[in-house]
Amino acid sequence: MQVNDSAWTYNDFLAFLLVYGAQMTNTVTPEEIAFIKARTGAADVDGIIAQVNSMSDIEAIEIIGDYRQRFLQAEDKKEKVRHDLEDLLKSNDKPSQLDNVIIHIIEKLI
Repeated sequence: MQVNDSAWTYNDFLAFLLVYGAQMTNTVTPEEIAFIKARTGAADVDGIIAQVNSMSDIEAIEIIGDYRQRFLQAEDKKEKVRHDLEDLLKSNDKPSQLDNVIIHIIEKLI
């Protein structure tokens, strides 16, 4: 299932980033899905999850690069994304070393 990302809002893009980050640890848990829906209010989180599952890392990085130019020019926006990702990955239990690596990777991409 492909989601049309050509008209994403900031919240749709944030949901994509959070799903992509959560997916790096394995699969997105129901708790993480609920967190992403509550944090972003994105209309089609399930579609975004399906899109992330069907794409390569290169495709995801290209989407992040495109939307970074549109939504993440200001440092406060980048910091908000980082904070949201930290909250998502650390909400399950004690943060793991992998969680910290994922946060660092996403920081470099944005």
